[in-house]
Amino acid sequence: MSPGAWNTHSSSLLPPPFGLALGYLLADRIERKWQIVLAAGAIAVCGLIAANVRTAVLLIVFSVLLTLSSNIMSDTFHAYQAELYPTCIRALPVGFAYSWSWLSAVFSAFDRLLPAHLRHDRCVRLHRREHGGGHAGDRVDGSPDP
Repeated sequence: MSPGAWNTHSSSLLPPPFGLALGYLLADRIERKWQIVLAAGAIAVCGLIAANVRTAVLLIVFSVLLTLSSNIMSDTFHAYQAELYPTCIRALPVGFAYSWSWLSAVFSAFDRLLPAHLRHDRCVRLHRREHGGGHAGDRVDGSPDP
């Protein structure tokens, strides 16, 4: 495994147990809604800093802090979500929201894949047009556009 791959995997796989431990320590000391607000703020700050740093060490540090904050927010929100509804109807809205979160996670990959596919298709057409390898309107497989 290359060093870059190790850094990427370690920055996303190591924080979750520590996020749970830190969340456990904060669970009853700070109100859950404020834990969510603080974690969301930490996600924003760490994300902005990680996007602008120029050294690998700082990138890894702020990526780990971002993942740690994300885990704390997610875990706290699941506990807080149950407190928002009366006990007699609690299971329905919490289950509904949890199910939709899993369903949206399935489709979240497509928001990255579709633009990449469209970008690849446009690059292939541009290459063919510049090198005389086909008509500008041809598709990647060589068939003309309808």
